[in-house]
This record gives sequence, structure tokens and C-alpha cells, in this order.
Amino acid sequence: MEDPLLLLKKKRQPASLLRRLLAFMIDLAILDLVVFFPFKLLIESYIPENIGFVESYRYIAANPNLISILNTISIFIGILSILYFSILEYKVGKTIGKMIIRLEVKSELKEKSYWQFLVRSLFLMIVFPFSIIFFVDLFYLLFNKTQRWTERISKTIVVEKR
Repeated sequence: MEDPLLLLKKKRQPASLLRRLLAFMIDLAILDLVVFFPFKLLIESYIPENIGFVESYRYIAANPNLISILNTISIFIGILSILYFSILEYKVGKTIGKMIIRLEVKSELKEKSYWQFLVRSLFLMIVFPFSIIFFVDLFYLLFNKTQRWTERISKTIVVEKR
């Protein structure tokens, strides 16, 4: 029996890093408008106006309750980001950015499962220890060129639509 990845590659070409990056940037712009911006306004409501970065950091560090609130907001942003990617990729096979750039996420397994798409999106969680996955994915992609580490373990691949 032939390797499913090999069969998939014969049918569709793995997506280039540049096209993947462009699609990801489009998706981040969408998330920025829909998710990040409303939370930015919420975060700004907790921090005094017209103070610089260092003063903001000192203010946050001096208020333990604020640290808990900001951590909760960060976790919620991460969850919404993961849901955006995992649900769209599972249901439609692509995010809005991938639709525009003409990319598609495919499962290497005969039957895809939501868990595959959830695992491949874990790199978006911006809180420790999940944030380590982002760097592992980046490092892995430097050597592999066709798959991130989370894509490899989730048995998914991003391909170019022709």
C-alpha cells in the first residue's frame, strides 16, 4: 500500500511557503478585525490612558488582579483563533485566507476528524506552554518545507488548488 502523503502529493502540489504565509497574513488581518480589536478596546479600558509602554507594564505588574484578567483574555483570544482555523479547515477545507490564495488543507487519512484540525491549530494558543508549539512549528518548517510539526502529527497537509 502506498503512503497517503505520497498519493496526496501526486494529486495536488504542496503549497509554497510564500503562499502559505500570504494566506496566514490575510487570516490574521481578519482575526485582528473580528477578534483582536474588540479585546484591545477591553484591555485598554483596564489601563490608564496616555501612558507609555514601560508605565503600562509597571501598572500591570503592580495589579495582580489585572494580570489574571489579561491572562484570561489571552486564553480566550487563543481559543477563538484556534476555533476560526480548526472549524473552517475541518468543515470547508480552508480558511478565508486560504480561499483567496487558493490553498486547501487535506487530511492524509481516509476519514478526516475534527481532532486533526484542532491539533494543527494549537500553535495559535498564545499562552505558555502552548506558545512553545509556535516555535517548534517554525523550526520544523525550516527543514521540512511542506509541513509544520503540528501538521505532521495531525496527518494534514496544505496543498495548492489548481
